[in-house]
Amino acid sequence: MHGYLIFIAIFLSILLVIVHKLVQIAEAFLKLLHIIEDMDKQIHKLKRHKKKLPRYSGKKLK
Repeated sequence: MHGYLIFIAIFLSILLVIVHKLVQIAEAFLKLLHIIEDMDKQIHKLKRHKKKLPRYSGKKLK
């Protein structure tokens, strides 16, 4: 009976470690997605600015 309980305790602790690692991986993945999203937004902002800049420079030249 005691051996069975020890086996269950070891199994649960290993399971807990695995779940914890999976959660850490998921959190890291979400952080990466947020970073990619932020970069995407910044790229869109840069594209908008690049489109606006020639118009302003064209007005200044005239």
